[in-house]
Amino acid sequence: MSKKVPDQSLRLNWVYGYRGHQCRSNCHFNEEGHIVYFVAATGIVFSREHQKQAFYLHHNDDILCLSMHPNKKLAASGETGKDPQINVWDTTTMKTKSVLKKEGTHTHGVGSVAFSSCGGRVLSVGIDPKSLVAIWDWESARQLCIVSGHSDRIFDSCFTPNNDGSFYTVGVKHIKVWNLMGNTLKSKRGVFGDSGSLQTVLCVSRENETGRVLTGTMDGSIYSWEGNNLVKTLPNAAPGPIYSIHSYADGYIAGGKFGNIIMLDNELETTKTIHLGEIEAELATSYIRSLSINDDGEILVGTSQSDVLLLNAEHDEITWLTRAHSEGELWGLASHPEEAKAVTASDDKSIRVWDLEAHELSLVAYAETEARSCCWSPDGSTIAVGFKDGSLKIYSAEDMSEIKAIHDRKQARHCCAFSPSGEFLAVGSNDNKIDIYTVAEDYADTAVGAKASSFITQLDWSADSTHISVCDGAGERLIYDTSGKHVTDSDILDSLDWATATGVIGENVDGVFPKYSQLNDVNSVDRRNENDLIATGDDFGLVKLFRYPASKRGAKFRKYNGHSAHVTNVRWTVDGNFLLTTGGADHALFQWKLVGDAESIDEGVEEVEGDEDDIASNSGIDSNSEDSDSSDPDRDVDSDLEAEMEENYSRDLYNEDIVQLKSESVKKDGVSQKRPGAPENSLTLKWCAGYRGHDCRENVKYTQAGEVVFHSAALGIVYNREEHSQRFYYGHTDDILSLTLHPTKDIVATGQIGRNPAIHVWDALTMQTKSIFNGFHERGICALDFTSDGLRLLSVGLSDEHVIAVWDWRRGECLSKVNGSKDKVFCVLSDPHDPLKFVSTGVKHIKFWKIVGASAEGKRGICGSAGETTSHLCGTHGEDEGIFFSGGQNGKIYCWQGNQLQRVVDSHEGPVFTLCKLPEGFLSGGKNGWIYLWDQDMTEKQREYEVKAENVSDDSHGPLIADNPSIRTIIMGDEFLIAGTKNGELMELDKEGPIKVLVQGHAQGEVWGLASHPEEQVVATISDDKSIRVWDVENQKMTNAKNLGKAGRAVTFSPDGSIIVAGFLDGSVIILEADTLETVKEFQHRKQNISDVKFDPFGRFVAVGSHENFVDVYSIQKQKRIGICKGSSSYITHVDWTTDGKIIQINSGASERLFYEVPSCKRITPDKATIAKMSWHLWTSVLGPEVEGIWPAYTNVTDINTACTDKEMNIIATGDDFGMVKLFKYPSMEKHAKCKKYTGHSSHITKVRFTAGDSQLVSTGGLDASVMIWQRPESKELHESDDEDTDDDDDFFDSDVDEEMKIDYERQTNSDNRREQRRNKGDAAEIELEPIESRTHFARGGDELNFMANFNSENDAKIDKLALNHVFGYRGYDARCNTDFQLSATGPETISRIIYHAAGVAIVQDMETKEQFFYDEHSDDILCLAQNKHPNYRSVVATGQLGGSLHVWNIDDNEKTTETLSIISGLPGGVSAVSFSGSGKLVLAASLDSEHTISVYRWQTGQKVASKCSGPRQVFQADFRPDSDSKFVTVGERALFFWQIAGSVLLCKKAQPGCLKLNQVGTCLSLAFGTDDMTFTGMATGAVIVWQGSNAQRIIERAHNGPVFAMFTTLKDGLIVTGGKEKSSSGAVKLWDSQMKKCKSFQVPIENDAKESVTVKAVARVKGKILVGTKDNAVAVINEKTSEVSMMTMGHFAPGRVNCVCAHPSQPNLIASGSSDGSLRVWDVDSKMLLQKVHFAAGVTAVRYLNLTDIDDEALICVGLENGEILVLCNERILSKRRDTGNPITFIQNIGDKVAVGQENSLIFFTIDKDNKFKLAKEGFAQGLAANVTSVDFSDNEKFAAVALANDDFVICIVPSAEMLELEDPRIPQLKWQTFHCPRHPLVAPFNSTCATVSASGKYVAMGDEQGSVQLQEFPPKTIGGQMHYGHGEAVTSICWTCDDKYIISAGGDDHTLFVWEAKTNDE
Repeated sequence: MSKKVPDQSLRLNWVYGYRGHQCRSNCHFNEEGHIVYFVAATGIVFSREHQKQAFYLHHNDDILCLSMHPNKKLAASGETGKDPQINVWDTTTMKTKSVLKKEGTHTHGVGSVAFSSCGGRVLSVGIDPKSLVAIWDWESARQLCIVSGHSDRIFDSCFTPNNDGSFYTVGVKHIKVWNLMGNTLKSKRGVFGDSGSLQTVLCVSRENETGRVLTGTMDGSIYSWEGNNLVKTLPNAAPGPIYSIHSYADGYIAGGKFGNIIMLDNELETTKTIHLGEIEAELATSYIRSLSINDDGEILVGTSQSDVLLLNAEHDEITWLTRAHSEGELWGLASHPEEAKAVTASDDKSIRVWDLEAHELSLVAYAETEARSCCWSPDGSTIAVGFKDGSLKIYSAEDMSEIKAIHDRKQARHCCAFSPSGEFLAVGSNDNKIDIYTVAEDYADTAVGAKASSFITQLDWSADSTHISVCDGAGERLIYDTSGKHVTDSDILDSLDWATATGVIGENVDGVFPKYSQLNDVNSVDRRNENDLIATGDDFGLVKLFRYPASKRGAKFRKYNGHSAHVTNVRWTVDGNFLLTTGGADHALFQWKLVGDAESIDEGVEEVEGDEDDIASNSGIDSNSEDSDSSDPDRDVDSDLEAEMEENYSRDLYNEDIVQLKSESVKKDGVSQKRPGAPENSLTLKWCAGYRGHDCRENVKYTQAGEVVFHSAALGIVYNREEHSQRFYYGHTDDILSLTLHPTKDIVATGQIGRNPAIHVWDALTMQTKSIFNGFHERGICALDFTSDGLRLLSVGLSDEHVIAVWDWRRGECLSKVNGSKDKVFCVLSDPHDPLKFVSTGVKHIKFWKIVGASAEGKRGICGSAGETTSHLCGTHGEDEGIFFSGGQNGKIYCWQGNQLQRVVDSHEGPVFTLCKLPEGFLSGGKNGWIYLWDQDMTEKQREYEVKAENVSDDSHGPLIADNPSIRTIIMGDEFLIAGTKNGELMELDKEGPIKVLVQGHAQGEVWGLASHPEEQVVATISDDKSIRVWDVENQKMTNAKNLGKAGRAVTFSPDGSIIVAGFLDGSVIILEADTLETVKEFQHRKQNISDVKFDPFGRFVAVGSHENFVDVYSIQKQKRIGICKGSSSYITHVDWTTDGKIIQINSGASERLFYEVPSCKRITPDKATIAKMSWHLWTSVLGPEVEGIWPAYTNVTDINTACTDKEMNIIATGDDFGMVKLFKYPSMEKHAKCKKYTGHSSHITKVRFTAGDSQLVSTGGLDASVMIWQRPESKELHESDDEDTDDDDDFFDSDVDEEMKIDYERQTNSDNRREQRRNKGDAAEIELEPIESRTHFARGGDELNFMANFNSENDAKIDKLALNHVFGYRGYDARCNTDFQLSATGPETISRIIYHAAGVAIVQDMETKEQFFYDEHSDDILCLAQNKHPNYRSVVATGQLGGSLHVWNIDDNEKTTETLSIISGLPGGVSAVSFSGSGKLVLAASLDSEHTISVYRWQTGQKVASKCSGPRQVFQADFRPDSDSKFVTVGERALFFWQIAGSVLLCKKAQPGCLKLNQVGTCLSLAFGTDDMTFTGMATGAVIVWQGSNAQRIIERAHNGPVFAMFTTLKDGLIVTGGKEKSSSGAVKLWDSQMKKCKSFQVPIENDAKESVTVKAVARVKGKILVGTKDNAVAVINEKTSEVSMMTMGHFAPGRVNCVCAHPSQPNLIASGSSDGSLRVWDVDSKMLLQKVHFAAGVTAVRYLNLTDIDDEALICVGLENGEILVLCNERILSKRRDTGNPITFIQNIGDKVAVGQENSLIFFTIDKDNKFKLAKEGFAQGLAANVTSVDFSDNEKFAAVALANDDFVICIVPSAEMLELEDPRIPQLKWQTFHCPRHPLVAPFNSTCATVSASGKYVAMGDEQGSVQLQEFPPKTIGGQMHYGHGEAVTSICWTCDDKYIISAGGDDHTLFVWEAKTNDE
């Protein structure tokens, strides 16, 4: 029996099916007039001309939707599934153009897709509970944005005509219009208004040339929409729901229930109605699900009954294109015994007969119940059908008339078959029985087989019609004879020959099951009549083809996708040329053609590897597989390859985890005390002896400059051959596994190990990072390659699926990804001829790929008869396109043309590890240690190079450790060939053959042993690679080496350097001659690891520590052991000698520090004083008070592996488990001392040792097997500390800084922000206005129209809307750099406006007229502002808000309007700082989340470039350098960082103060930029520090006397403006030269703050003018020449809130406001000026203008304070005051001489004594009310007052006695009211407002609410709803009308602003 896959293969020939149910608008014409539709997971293109179908088979599950591109060539289709994809494909070539897929986007399936008008974007809608809506740039496969679409199902969607940023979605009781702004989608719900009815909308289509859309509704109406407004209706256009609308040049067609089609012209007038049921009766009950029309007027119709037809509308003629089973599972299938026919039986209650040659339905019969099985009689005359209800019917095959009905079972008849003789009919049912009917006896039930223990699944007859084979659901196979007897006789069974083989159980079909699969995974099998093939259908939608018999599990197969769910049945046709398959849930019949030898497969056919669960990779028509999971007894894997395959890169702890460990330590232990400082000494990496070759390949390259680039440990290394020197790239945090070079040969990409491994792209000359990105990969990056055009980077990860990703490496953006293979992938190689193609090689794997959108399509390499299958370890492309060569595990080179193997070339003995293409030939290297030069055709060897020690040249930088090392990589330069070996060597070979070792290190295995020569710059190392090596540290080369045959763990030199002692993993110790490495003596006293060996200072003894918990002491002279130090409870880690050689100290794994005398080896216990006096020859211990400080808080006792002091005992170096070399002061006796730390090693550092003279430090890495040499500078120099932890800044305090840092932004954020929800509904409410029904008699008292006493029926002035006119206020108290001069598009000479923000609006204000206009699209307080300075983006502004969004908007100078350009959502917490990049294309945002995330976006698209958490401290300012798109700086609470954008990663470098101490300087508050990478930072101390790069250069002391809060650089002249805190107004603003050496001071008058100081929080400058924003919320402009200050705006200041506002009773321009800031302010709304300001000792809580009888003075104001005081003022003079209690005043109302005062829960009535200095005389009061008084209103007769309470209740009382009335009092209905302020009055209570006031006319009421919105309603309101006006960031606390009803004034409580709203008509 052959183990190969079948030679034959299947090709999909025809599909009988169409998905009409649950879909719409899914049948289309393409550009060639072909019909495009789908069923199951198959896209179908039908050519009427050729009567052929073409298939698109790249989906993984049921296709749910389809849309055509405007060019009618491309289609987009979306599928169902947990992780569904959207495919864009060519309907003419059936090739995929793009795959759109992103994790978490659509989690249940894609219900709708649509192309935009220009075709560049795709809209997708999910069927998940949130109906997620996503927009894609399909060509780049990039998701632009995603948002929840609706709480209920969305049925259809389409883009707005001629607008790629706008689209509609329709569904259950809604229609929404969406607009894309940046990465945010904003929606408005459709307003049905009076002309339409709110109902479910089923479909949507663009209108022709109008910009509108048409929708079809549930009641059969058609609606026309413009924006979100319904503009035209066609009520009841159809008698039932309309499911599809299609537009064409002459109009529209619509269709729905009951087969109705409506044709409309472009004016939406009905031109024709077609009833399909009148043309074809079967269509009378059909639902039309899809309509399309071609240029010939033919209408393409898809129905819910799965029919596709063409309708000639002119002649009412129908042409059937396909007819199929409708909804319901399809199980029954049988082939005709003689003809090309088939019959199917389905749950749709139909039995259908198909003509397989004509590809059409020939007969159909309808039953009363679901049909489950069917079969033909042997002569083809009858058809038997089994039904779900247990019945059985016999039909005439001629006309499908019923012959016989049998009802003898109650459960489903799942299978049936006639005997070959036609005598019997056997039927299996779900009641575990098989019935045998005698045909000739009118189908009498003559026998029953009842031995099965489960339901019957399949049955087969023997060829002689005597026996039946039955399979059941329990996995049994039973044999019955025709009498129903169970046959078990083996002789009888062995003699049977079976006519058919459809059972899934049996020795001949056992191989169809994969290993470990379940029995019910395979639903059906069928053997071909020729007995050579067997086909199967399974639960995964796959059809498989096996050789027959297939007796061993896991047999090899070919597999085919197309069905979407379980394949229920498979049957061969009688001639064996076709296979028929049925899909259960997809209810489709597939017809497959059997084709010949697999090697004749057409080139265009896609072939995919057969991984059982990786259906997603089945991207082709024929997903053939030569793979299986069967055992291969001939498997022969090379040992090196096997070790590489088994390499496990997973780790419990990665180096990247150190940040989290530190964070957790800080949270656990709190802020640590001040720590001892780091040493002044520093290290510089000089050399790395190492090259990673044991598990890597193709990782050595020549750069453009002729240097060699490779990697070792976590270092990218550039080696200069001429200078024998190295440069290093330090960006990685763990082992580098892969490396590649850009086509320009100056840019390197490297990939590392990691939980979420990163790829770094860096410059080989400057060693600077270009880009960093990660994601999609796990464990590590094993292969990399740039595409031939250099634009993309290919990467392969080490996850189980070995994902291959394609990156835009400059942006760090993943463009596409695909599962590579379940086995390891070794290489990925870009095609030099086509940047979209690449090849991957690996274990039993070679695949040829093409990038397609967000995925890639792969073709498996087909060996055929040209060669055997093997693992492919390397590869290279040939000179000609399509030619590829791969190196095999078997030592052969495979030559490929496309994906077809052409020939195999014998090459190496053992695996071929590397291939390299030369201009005229190839090089190959293998395990045998030979390098071969081949000709250009890879047919003949032209030269052989053997790598042997005898071939090493004299100028080599070291010897070879062994002959013929495995060659892992080869690269050819201009003159030399460089090879890398498995042993860690890089060597150079010239063309003549001599070998020069350039770099070498240890081979695979941990390096633990390291010792320094006592006198020379020499070290010795010993490793698990069984070698000891001696290194010349000064000249960076290995001088001697020897293979000792076993793994070594410790080594030491004798004091004179003549002897080396080495300890081994097996417990042995060897003494060696240092010069020759010859063995002198060997000891074996231990069996476990030797961990440390040390000579005493005089060379007499050597102490040997082991993992057996002992230290053995040997005498060198006697060459024997003289003692054993016992007593340790754990393994020995370190041993040290005192200088007198009498005492040793040891460290153990149990954290013990023990002391012993030598030579007695007696343990001693000296006291602390004695220990402190001990002098140590060399300190290498890690325990003891002397080294307490070397232990970080986040480590345990095993984390620091090694330590070593210098000879002077001034510093100590350590190496830890995190790959860090650290320098500390010695001794280091205080906890968590500061250090200098250095990276390079990738894993645990095993040893550090200073060389003789302490000039250099050498470190060894464990797993990275590298030896690193660190140079110490000869002289002391200032060097940056690499320790990221700094001491807390507690030496400086400023109240303003402290106050700002304590602001709780989380509390300020509107957590229940309903404003965003309301705004999304549009200007009008999305729901019908609800009438206010519940009225009390009080509310309805008297004539409702005369409810207000001052109602003027003659005043016909109508108010329709409010428009924001002016804002008094500015947010300065916690912001900075949030004011700027508007840069006009016409140039700086026309600057006349300023920009700033207050509350939730950004304000553009004319400096002369004070006229304002606004950007008011924010939904919460704005915190920051930045203006784009690039000339291309003038007048573009970015503003960030609380709650996490950033808006970018544009100012139109002429129209004085603003327009949203982009909204970037998803910024956690809020945005505290924002900045544009130098090009103007990027925007930077600092967030207010707990980790203060820094993010960079492309603001025009909303695409995130990169983000990173900056830490737990707040960021005050973040600014791009003005000339850069990649560099920016952030300042904050004790933090200053210099950032660089590297691809999709932000690199952060902490400021290095050098000799400056940050804790003496203070917190950084502001920044500005100079030339040449210079930065200026303003500090909390008042100083300014000048930085060059990240290094401090100098400090400008006392630049200001207080904190420097603001700085600004003028780009043209480089001058710098600073703003700070000053005790007097003088000097708060200063103008400096570009070097900040000279300055000019300006005075900022104290006008807004009561304190005797001024604090400037924002500055900006244009030539001649400086714009200033202050902490007390004022904005002013300073004239540089005259120093004149012009006030632009003022507002109440923080802390505190604006509590009240009132209008003057007779002067319409005057308003007064009071705030908790302790001020009363009088404003002129016409001149936009603050007129008066009065400060009090307490906050102002209530204010009211007094309109006293017979008093003409119009400046009288009554004021209530928080301390309970009531004052009467005239202008700023206090006339009288009174204070009865200390409770706050809550409200004041006045009528005539009476004043009503609310004081918490008391109401007091006063009379003003005009004759006695306006004193307040108490006349009556009420105490103990149910809640605080919130408002008081007087009746027109002044005898009654209505009092509103804080508990939403109200009472009516008598004035002035305050006697309360019962609400039933008959006087109440007769009352009229002078004023109305009660927000909880039943008339307005449904609006849930916080404040309310009625206009002077009595016609309108204005209300404010908790959400900060202001609402205008007619009074009294008749409905709930209407317009909401936004702008306030907090709750509106008070509201009033001006006396002429022209303006409404609203007070924002905590946003400290007053908004002036102008009342307008719709015409204004």
